[in-house]
Amino acid sequence: MRIRYCYLLICLLLLPFFGLTQQYNFRNYNVEDGLGQSQVYAAHQDKMGNLWLGTRGGGISVFDGFEFKSYTDQDGLPNNIINDIEEDSKNRIWIGTNSGLCFYDGKNFTTIDFGDLQSAVVRDIFITEADQIFLATNKGIFKVINNRASQIGKDVGINELQSTSIWVELIGNQNKIWIGTDKGLYSFYKGKKRIYKEESRYMGNAITTLTKDADGKLWIGTYGDGMYCHDGDSFYRIDFHHELYRKTVLDIYSDSSQNLWIATLRSGVIYYDRSSKTFTSISENEGLSNNHIRCIIQDHNDNFWFGTSGGGICHYLGKQFTNYDTKSGLAGNFIYSVFRDRKNQLWVGNSQKGVSVFTGKEVLNFHGGNGFKNVKVKAIGEDKNGNIWLGTDGNGVYVYKDEKFTLIEELKRAYVKQIKADKEGNIWIATAGTGIVKISDQNGNYLVENWMFRDGLLSNRITSLHFDKRDRLWYGTTDNGVGCLDKNQKTIIHLNKDKHLSSNFIRSLTEDKNGRLWIGTAGSGICAYDLYKNTKKKRFLTQNQGLKSNNVYLLNTDNDGNIIVGTEKGLDYIYLNKDGSQKQIKHYGKLDGFTGVETCQNSVWTDKNESIWFGTINGLCKFNPSELVKNVYSPILSFKDIKLFYESILGAKENALEFGKQRKPLFLPYHQNHITFEFLGINMKRPEGVMYKWKLAGFDEEWSPPSKDRSILYSNLNPGNYRFLLKASNEDGIWNEKPLVYAFEIETPYWKTVWFKVLIGLGILLILLAIYKIGTNRVRRKALLQQREVEFEMEVLELEQKAMRLQMNPHFIFNALNSIQSLIGTGDETKARYFLAKFSRLMRQILDNSRKTEITLEEEINTLENYLLIEQFCNGGRFEYTVEMDKNMESDFINIPPMLIQPFVENAIKHGMKGKTDKDDKGQINLKFVETGGILKCVIEDNGIGRKAAEEINKASKETYHTSAGLSVTEDRLRKFDVGGTIKLLEIIDSYEDGKATGTRVIIRLPID
Repeated sequence: MRIRYCYLLICLLLLPFFGLTQQYNFRNYNVEDGLGQSQVYAAHQDKMGNLWLGTRGGGISVFDGFEFKSYTDQDGLPNNIINDIEEDSKNRIWIGTNSGLCFYDGKNFTTIDFGDLQSAVVRDIFITEADQIFLATNKGIFKVINNRASQIGKDVGINELQSTSIWVELIGNQNKIWIGTDKGLYSFYKGKKRIYKEESRYMGNAITTLTKDADGKLWIGTYGDGMYCHDGDSFYRIDFHHELYRKTVLDIYSDSSQNLWIATLRSGVIYYDRSSKTFTSISENEGLSNNHIRCIIQDHNDNFWFGTSGGGICHYLGKQFTNYDTKSGLAGNFIYSVFRDRKNQLWVGNSQKGVSVFTGKEVLNFHGGNGFKNVKVKAIGEDKNGNIWLGTDGNGVYVYKDEKFTLIEELKRAYVKQIKADKEGNIWIATAGTGIVKISDQNGNYLVENWMFRDGLLSNRITSLHFDKRDRLWYGTTDNGVGCLDKNQKTIIHLNKDKHLSSNFIRSLTEDKNGRLWIGTAGSGICAYDLYKNTKKKRFLTQNQGLKSNNVYLLNTDNDGNIIVGTEKGLDYIYLNKDGSQKQIKHYGKLDGFTGVETCQNSVWTDKNESIWFGTINGLCKFNPSELVKNVYSPILSFKDIKLFYESILGAKENALEFGKQRKPLFLPYHQNHITFEFLGINMKRPEGVMYKWKLAGFDEEWSPPSKDRSILYSNLNPGNYRFLLKASNEDGIWNEKPLVYAFEIETPYWKTVWFKVLIGLGILLILLAIYKIGTNRVRRKALLQQREVEFEMEVLELEQKAMRLQMNPHFIFNALNSIQSLIGTGDETKARYFLAKFSRLMRQILDNSRKTEITLEEEINTLENYLLIEQFCNGGRFEYTVEMDKNMESDFINIPPMLIQPFVENAIKHGMKGKTDKDDKGQINLKFVETGGILKCVIEDNGIGRKAAEEINKASKETYHTSAGLSVTEDRLRKFDVGGTIKLLEIIDSYEDGKATGTRVIIRLPID
C-alpha cells in the first residue's frame, strides 16, 4: 500500500507542465450551424465579404458571418462535390465540381460546355489577371474561351495527364503553365512539355498543390513527401529537422509576411515562420476541429480559415487567450483565486480540490490526498517571509510554510473572500461574517487581530480589500458600501448609495494610475471615486454606458491603467484616455477565445510581462495583450434587400443591385412611399461587433446614433429626391470612410404641382371676374328700367350702392384671393378650401341681396359675419370681432336695407385698424343690435386709432376714395328713414382716454314696423 501511495503521489506532483494545452482562438462551424456538409474542400471570400465554402456532397455554402445559405444541383450546380472556387474581375464565382465547371453571376449558375467530352472532374482553377481561365482536370488541361472549355497541349500529351493542380505565370507575352499530377510535376510553355522528375527524383511524387509567393518561388505540396520549393533553378526542402517528413501537404498559403501556412492530411495546420525558420503545429490539441485540413484562406480581416474533412470550417483568430482546464492538468475547473509568488510560481485555487501550482516546469496539485484538504480556495496571498496563505470557503485559513500546510486555529471556520499583504508583509483577510483579520509574524509566532462591526467596521461581511498609496485600507461590504481605515483601524471615510455609489453591495476594488478607486457592485455596474482629491462628483458606469453586464465579479488594471471588468458574460476592457476619461469599451466572450465566460470573484492576477490571469467557472484563462491586433478593416457594406410595402423590389431587373450596390437611381410613384432597407456589414473577425449608422438625405437632418439593427423603415415619405447613406464600424470602432449610397425619387402628385396650382388660381379668378361682370350688367339693366319711375333719384342712389356692394373694394377681393392662393402654395389645402367656401358664400350673399330692396336682419348679420371672417383672415388675424344681438329680437322678421352697415364695418377695419402694428395690441371690433321702442339700434365699436389719425394716414396713402364714397352714399340712404327729425339716425363718437384716441363708436338707428 505504501509503495502504491508513493507512486500515486509522485505522479500527482510531477505532472508535466507542458501537458497544459495551449488553446488557440478558434470558431468552428459545422452542419449544426448551417454548413451544407462537414467536409470543406474549397474556400473563397468574394469581394463583398461573403465566404464561399465547397463541400463533398453538400454543394456550396455561402456564409456572411451570421448565417449560411446553401446551393446544390437543385439550384443549378453541375455536381454537389466541389473541388475549387475562384472569382474573376467581373465578380463572377467560378466553381470546379466532379461534373465540370460553372460560374455564378449573382443570380444564376451557368455551366461551361466541355464539347465532346461532355464534362470532366475539375480539380483546380487558375484565373490570370487578364481573366484567362485554366483548369486542371482528370482529362488534362483546359482553357475556357467564350464559355466553352477547350483542351490544350494535345500534341505533346498534356491531355493525357491526370492533373491535380495548376499554376500559370506570364513570361514575356506567353503563359507558362505548371501542372501538378499524380505522377509528378510538369510544365507547358511555347508548345513544349517539360517533365521535372527527370531533373529531381522528388518531383516524381504525386503533386497535390502548387502555390507561388511574392518572391516568385514555387511551393510544391506532395502526397506523403512533405513540401518542396523551386526557386527557378533548383528544388529544395526547408524542413531541416524533418518537420514535414512523410506528411501529405494538401494546400499551401503564403501570407503577407511571406510566412507559410501548410494544410496536412493528418497533422492539422503547420505554420512556418520564415524569419525564425521555425515550424509550429496547430492541431486538435490546440482547438482545431479536425487534423485533416483541405484548404486554407486568409480573409479581408487577415484572419485564417481552415477547411477540414469532417470538422467543417475553422476560423482561426490567433491566441490572445490561453485556456487551461482539467484536461490541462488542473485539479478542478472552477478557479476561485489566482496568485503569483515571489518565486514566480502561479498558485491557482480550485473548487473542492485544493490548490494547483504552476512552477514553470510542472504543475503540482495539493489536495486531501497529499497533505492539504479538498476545499475551495477562495483567496491566496504571501507574507514578508515568502509563506503562502490560503483562505477557504468555511474551512478556515492555511499557511504553506516549509512545504507543509498548517491550519490557523483562530480562523478554522472562516469564510475568506480576499487576502492582501501590506507594505510590511502583514496579511489582511476579508471574511464573510467575521469582519477583517490581520495576521502578523511575531518572531515565528502569528498574532491574529480581528475587527468587526462592534469595533467600528461598517459590516461584518467583507468582500474585498485594497491598500492605496497612502497605506489606507479600503474595504467593500455586502450591505453598507465601502469604508476606509486609517492606521489605527478606524473608519474615516464611508461611501454608500447616498454618497458616490450606485449600490451598497460591493464585490471588488481596484485603483488606476490616476488615483481613482474603481468599485464593482452586484447588479449596479461600477463606480469611480477620487482617492486623493476632494470631489463629490459621482461617476457610474453601467450597461447604459457600454458594459455587457451590471453584475461585476472582479476588477483589475493593466500596465497602461486601463480597467478590466469581469462579469458573468465575460470581460469588459475599459480603455481610458490620458485624463482618465472613458475612450472605448471592448467586450471579450466565448467567441473571442475567452471560453471561461463567467468570472469568479476577485480571481485575477497581472504578471509583470502584462499577461493577465482570470479564474472562471470553466477553467483558468490567460489573457495575452501582446497578441491583440487591432482590426483596422472596416466592414464590407452591401444592401441585402430593399422593400416597398414589405415586398422586395430587387427581383426586377431595373431595381437589381450589382454586387450589392445600386445600378441607377430608383423612381417611385407618389403612393409608393413606404420603403425598407436591409443591409449587412461583413466583418468575419467579429460579426456581432458591427455597428451601423444611417441618414436619409432629404428627410433626416443628422446621422442616426450607432445601432446593431440591420434594417430601417421609412414610411409616408413626401415627394422629393432622397439618398440613403449607410456606414458601419467594426468592433474596434473603425468606420467606413465612404458611405454606401442608394438614391431614389418619389414623384409629386399632379395636384401638388406648380402648374396645377396656377391653373386652379386662374380658374377661380376667371369665375370671380365672370360673376362680377354678370352682376354689373344686371345692375345696369335694372337701373335703366327704373329711370322713368317717380322715385328716380332714390333708385339711382340705390343702384349706385348696389354697384358699390358688388365692388366690395377690389383690394378686398384680390387680397382674399391672394391669401387663399398662398394657402394652396404652402400645401394647406384644407384651410384653403375652407376660406374659399366662405368667400364664395359671401359673394353669393352679396349677389342675392343686391336683387332685394330689403332683407331680414338675420341675413344682414350672416353677411357681416362672413365679411368679418374673410377680412380677419386677409389681415393675418390682426383684429378680433364679436357680433351680439338682443335675444328677444325676432331677427328673421325685422327687415332692413341690404349692406347698410357694411361700409361702417369696412371703415373700422381699413382705417381704424390701420395703425395697429403691435402684435400684442390686437384690434377689436364689436357689433351689437338692440330693439327699443320700435327703433333698431346698431352699434359698431372699435378700439382703433380714431378718425383724426386715420384721416392723416389716408391722406398720406391716398386711399380715401372708396371709403368716403361708401359713407356718403350710406348717409344718403339713411335720410330715407328720416321721420321728421325725431330720431338721430347716424351718430359717430370718438373715444378718448387721457387725451389719446382709443377708438370710434358708430350708432345707427332705424325705425322698424
